[in-house]
Amino acid sequence: MEGAANAIRGNNTIISSGTNSGVTNHSELSGIISTSDEYSEFARDIHLTATDADALKKLSTLEIIESTNTETVPSDKNLYTALRAKNEDEKRLRKDIEDFALELINFLKGTKFGEFIPGILTGKGGMIDAFGNGELESLIIRRFLEVPEIRFNRAEVFTGIKWNAPGGGIIESVDVKNRIAKLKLENGEVGAVSVGDICMGIFHSLIASENATEDKDDSKGVFTFAGFFTAYFTVTEILDKGNKTFRYQLRPSSASYPHEFHPVEAMHFVAYGNFTNKDRQTSNYSTRTYTRYLYHVDGWEFEKRQIAAQFGDLTNLSIHGYNMTGYSIFLNNIYMTGTINQMSADGTSVERVPFFKGNWVKGKYAYYDNVTHNGSSWLCVNPDGTTSEPTDANPDWFKRVSKGEDGKDGTSAEAVGEWDRAREYEKSNIVRSDGASYIANRGNIGVKPVKNPGGYLTSGGKYLTTGGKRLYTGDPNHPWQLISEDGEPGAQGVPGEKGDDGIQYYTWLKFADDDKGNGMSELPAGKKYIGLAINKLSPIESSDPTEYTWALIVGEGIPGKPGDDGKTYYTWIRYADDDQGNGMSNSPDGKAYIGLAYNKETIKESDNPADYIWSKVKGDPGEAGLNYITEPYSPYREYQQRDLLSFAGGKIFCKKKNTGQTPVPFLTTGGKYLKTGGSYLLCKPLTPQTINSEYWDIFIPPTVVEPIKQEFTTYHTSVTKPPRPILTGNSLGWSQTIMTGARWKSTKKAVSDATGSWSDPVQYSAEDGKPGTDATAYWLVSPITNITFNTVGTPTPSAFTVLAKQQTGTGSVQASDKFYLAARKSITGTSAWEQHVAPVKASSVNVTVIAGIKAYAIRLYQNQADAKAWNSNYMDEVGVSVIKDGQTGAMPRNCGYYDQSKAPFFWNEQYRDIVLHPFGNIYYIFQVRNYSPGQGVSVPPTSQNGDANWEPANKLGFVAMDTALIDGADIAGFLFKNKLMQSRDVDPKTGKPYLIMNGRTGEFYAYKGEFYGYLKLPFIDIEQSDAVQTNGKYLLKNNLNIKSYGNNIILPTDKSYEGSIVSICDNQWPPYTKSTYSTIVTTQNGEKINTESSSDIPREEFFKDSVGVCGGIVRFSAVLGYSLKASGSCIRWILLK
Repeated sequence: MEGAANAIRGNNTIISSGTNSGVTNHSELSGIISTSDEYSEFARDIHLTATDADALKKLSTLEIIESTNTETVPSDKNLYTALRAKNEDEKRLRKDIEDFALELINFLKGTKFGEFIPGILTGKGGMIDAFGNGELESLIIRRFLEVPEIRFNRAEVFTGIKWNAPGGGIIESVDVKNRIAKLKLENGEVGAVSVGDICMGIFHSLIASENATEDKDDSKGVFTFAGFFTAYFTVTEILDKGNKTFRYQLRPSSASYPHEFHPVEAMHFVAYGNFTNKDRQTSNYSTRTYTRYLYHVDGWEFEKRQIAAQFGDLTNLSIHGYNMTGYSIFLNNIYMTGTINQMSADGTSVERVPFFKGNWVKGKYAYYDNVTHNGSSWLCVNPDGTTSEPTDANPDWFKRVSKGEDGKDGTSAEAVGEWDRAREYEKSNIVRSDGASYIANRGNIGVKPVKNPGGYLTSGGKYLTTGGKRLYTGDPNHPWQLISEDGEPGAQGVPGEKGDDGIQYYTWLKFADDDKGNGMSELPAGKKYIGLAINKLSPIESSDPTEYTWALIVGEGIPGKPGDDGKTYYTWIRYADDDQGNGMSNSPDGKAYIGLAYNKETIKESDNPADYIWSKVKGDPGEAGLNYITEPYSPYREYQQRDLLSFAGGKIFCKKKNTGQTPVPFLTTGGKYLKTGGSYLLCKPLTPQTINSEYWDIFIPPTVVEPIKQEFTTYHTSVTKPPRPILTGNSLGWSQTIMTGARWKSTKKAVSDATGSWSDPVQYSAEDGKPGTDATAYWLVSPITNITFNTVGTPTPSAFTVLAKQQTGTGSVQASDKFYLAARKSITGTSAWEQHVAPVKASSVNVTVIAGIKAYAIRLYQNQADAKAWNSNYMDEVGVSVIKDGQTGAMPRNCGYYDQSKAPFFWNEQYRDIVLHPFGNIYYIFQVRNYSPGQGVSVPPTSQNGDANWEPANKLGFVAMDTALIDGADIAGFLFKNKLMQSRDVDPKTGKPYLIMNGRTGEFYAYKGEFYGYLKLPFIDIEQSDAVQTNGKYLLKNNLNIKSYGNNIILPTDKSYEGSIVSICDNQWPPYTKSTYSTIVTTQNGEKINTESSSDIPREEFFKDSVGVCGGIVRFSAVLGYSLKASGSCIRWILLK
């Protein structure tokens, strides 16, 4: 070392190597200079202390390891040179700057990344432990993922729904407060969402209460899976160009979807429909049992019209009115080439299905074409086809069915007058009884005809069976069949074309400036044209000019649509001063009345006022006019008194000046009104009961009575076809009174029997034109007779399907789609029947239940006009009543005929009593009107319409279905309601029924019982049970037979568990690797467990804080005892020996 600066410094000493100014070189050093001494710089002798001498000696013995020395092992006896130290330092990783490792690094205890917090949804950062278990935010793998779960399996199992839809995606993040969601997209990818998309996602929540408890598919688009929640939402706004970010709105809760859920991060969702965009309304999905194709999906739930096809199990299509069961295919149309082969039921033979081409005509026929010719059925068997005629000698054709012999003459029906108990009747005899006509299915004596002799019992659209046979109520082989029933006079209509049997048709009348309806007005002043719209079912006139037929006010009759006979009929129009036609004129100027004459065969109008029906078109002097407003209602516009406008399918007028006083309550969110498709969403429909009567009223135009048509029938006994009857029908051998031997009948609908034309005669028998054929009966079947609403306004059921049935003679019962089904509703239960389901020609009708309605009626009509009019010409009717609206369900209890000795009768939490009581020799059904658990009714009904104590239980009375196993039934001492079956008899001590079976929860309660077989209580893995896991411990709930794998188990201590037995199997088997117990059992309330239940004298050591189980089975019983930790009683657990 050279220079004074090169020194070894001790505490206060310097060991110097000398300088050029007097201090010797290193070899001349003989001492250590103390900096506190005064010395000459030329001094050669240096004072040396003992401590410093030792330090210097030790230093002089250290070996120097240079950078090139690779053999010397570092120890406490050597030192690195600066270069060697630098080289060694470069081999180590730096913590303060980015660094590199040239070899493999081993982390023996794992490593963490960032601030690590564990949790699959709430965690952050990352971690890999010593065993290679990792938890990371995300992972990108550029080539392959090698995982046994993926690579080693060759069976793919999926529990859920698979969709193919126009939109969907994966949620990357959600802003719940502002309802904004962001999609997880690849670079350059565009999100597959659009405004109006109807979306659904199914995801698991870490909050157990949010997850569903059962798998469910209601066939209408509401899906649940146990352990997952289902979220529905719609896209309301796209917030960026790449469709990555969008604003959403949740589906409102309802009876079928009671809880709203937001989309969440990592959720996969499908856009299965769109509210407005028709191009995004198709999709298909697959479940475990079926695949369904959808189209026109423009709402949250699927409707019948939106099901395009379905493969697999078709049973759930019954919800939509299709009577289908089992595995099959439901399609709209089929286009195919090739062949159809049909297999026999036993699978032993296969036959090709021919292609039927009707009657044979000259031309080319292909292989397996089927034709009829000369009374026989022929099959083309030439593989190359043929143009030849089918004959017995022609090898191109195979005769499948030969022509049959001519049938024998049938037995004609014979009318034999009023039914007589003492008379013996033959098959096809026709009688009159109680205002109806019946035909005999077989010979009989003393059996009175009845309108509804019985029918097969059904529930939920399916036949009820026992021992493989269908259950039937009534007489399945009754000798009489109803063929016609006297109708009641139709209700009076308003001005318009005369309707069938009093159908309420309306004629709309408007005036305009031209034949296009421009300048359309309610009044004729200054107008040149008149517009008529005839045969309308609503009194509310349309504001659409195209709905009207326009003609000059002064001119000839207005032509209508061609009639059934091809003729063109005309409507005549005149004006007058009064309703008698005085001052009749072609011009409306100064006239207060308009006269209409319908269905005239000539265009020239009559000058006879009696030919017209007169109606007032001008108000009385001084009557204030109405201000017609063409724009739809707006809650932000000011309305004046007598403003008239359209609203919710009708017309309303303003009674009091207002702004924002909505006619009925509107749906709102955040203080704003909800709209869809330009229309406001209503909380309630527009009815006289719901309208805001202080400010608004429903506008109903004045009505005028028109003559009512009736149906007339006349009969004839001629063997050959007679001429048409004339006038009243009692001429030329015709008689309106049915007579013995009647073979022909003619009918007409007219104002009186002396007007109108009779129809062409047709053969009269059990069925027109089919002499001797057994009559066919038609009737309706409803799966329910009563509906119950719970305390939150949810109905049970929420909808039901009524089926139309038919049976010819004693043949099989079949579905009938020949006639029209119509449904109406009543808010009173007995009157004011409003249309609920429009008439439809089908074998079933689906009826949706809504709040505020007291009863529903469903009728079967022969023609559509009668169905629309809801007149008395129906063939059958069923009724369904709301037996308890707004309360929790009470079991209906049938008490039979009213008996004073059985009084009082009750409506309480458990029962609602129903009785029969006569008025005028007819028994009516009543139920207790008022809910009053502590006070009953001790007086009989005073009126057939009910009174303050009683109300009609069913408008139509008991029908056959009342005895079926349906909701609300009371059968042989057992009551059925809300999936609950219970005995009518109760334990007098507890008031509890002797037997209860809960179909919803699976609970069973019985007073006593014996088992002659065995009782099976399977063990359930603790992980698969319903036990609640907290901090690694499992609190038992309903599953009390548990298979454990060394878990910590907590016995519940709620008092409802008294008498329960818990069995725990520890599934650890030898060889054991530890001596401690595997499964540890404790109690929820911390009470000790009695482990010596058979001891005569209990001792303190018998009571344990916990019980260990290892490789065996132990059982515990819960008893109610005194608490050792608190005052009062509690559940104590005893170990069973």
